[in-house]
Amino acid sequence: MCENISISNGLCWSLDELTMYHADSPTHEIFQYDFDPNTASVSNKRSFVTTEQMIFPDGSEVDAAGYIWNARWGGGQVVRYRPNGQVYLTLTLPVTNATSIAIGGPNMDWLIITSAKHSLSAEQLSNESQAGDVFIYQLVGINGLQSPLAEISKIFT
Repeated sequence: MCENISISNGLCWSLDELTMYHADSPTHEIFQYDFDPNTASVSNKRSFVTTEQMIFPDGSEVDAAGYIWNARWGGGQVVRYRPNGQVYLTLTLPVTNATSIAIGGPNMDWLIITSAKHSLSAEQLSNESQAGDVFIYQLVGINGLQSPLAEISKIFT
């Protein structure tokens, strides 16, 4: 169990499903945990990435190469991290608050980013006409993964 979490975000798993990633936005941390898929238990919590002050890790996604993408609330960015936590790519957005991401499309090569207007000042809102919009970028040489389907009857029996 994960305890003492302020605002939970960015839940995703490594390709082998043995590492769980989880962002606790107010602490500026994305954590890694060892994950046991047989018992759905986590252990060995450790820091994966720490963001700067006033930039908060939000939604995350793992791509087919095992890299972790993270939307950065307050930072106007989406960052792609190597599995070791090093920044591989930073995508700057025309808005301050990136909220979440998904990789989808017919070929799983669209980066889909949501954003928010919430907490922006009147001046920011006048300068960020696209705040609150959804952005879609075509990825080149990068693909996402099909999301697994849950068998609800197995969960609740």
